[in-house]
Amino acid sequence: IDSKIEVLPTPVDVARFGPSLERRQQIRRELGIAEDARVILGVGRLQWNKNYGNLVRAVARLQPRNWCLLIVGQGEERRELEELARTLHVDDRTRFLGNRADMESVYAGAHIFGHPAVLEAYGNVILEAMAIGLPCVVSPGEYIGISSQLSHGVNALLANPRDPQDWSDKIGRLLADPGLAERLGREARSFCEQCGSWPSFADDVLRGLGIRRPNRESEQNS
Repeated sequence: IDSKIEVLPTPVDVARFGPSLERRQQIRRELGIAEDARVILGVGRLQWNKNYGNLVRAVARLQPRNWCLLIVGQGEERRELEELARTLHVDDRTRFLGNRADMESVYAGAHIFGHPAVLEAYGNVILEAMAIGLPCVVSPGEYIGISSQLSHGVNALLANPRDPQDWSDKIGRLLADPGLAERLGREARSFCEQCGSWPSFADDVLRGLGIRRPNRESEQNS
């Protein structure tokens, strides 16, 4: 059976999701984020499996506190997460942005991406953040599908989503070591570039099904 199974990495639009100093500066001005603030970003629906409470608990343990946590998305846990931020006295540095259509700009405005999900089939938002060149802290492969393709310390940091201290330690490492953050971000971008494009992904799927796709010249002449 294994010989009939082929895993195809999901591509990401590396043209849309790419590093941009202009977008970084624009979104930080829009959101009123101080120049010296280090932005930690989480993206996804605010529900139990995304486990954003772990991210809030993790950043609350960070020292020093020159950071800002942005969480993008809507869901039934928003009020609970806002209350948690108040209880941990980090509500002044935690922003819930709701849904955004300009995610390429939001990613560009961040320094670190965190995704502490405990149940995620794949995790496309991780690919988008990696394509921007963000160093990422994510849950291991038993929790998130894409993480089984990542290498700890090479193109991401993997952290136990049940342990806020582990998350705090790894986020703290990236904040304290710009060289490590830059290297992980560079390798993350390279990983995404090697995932190919959506047209090539479609070709691979059709090939696996034994279907030959007409080339563009044939399509234009038909």
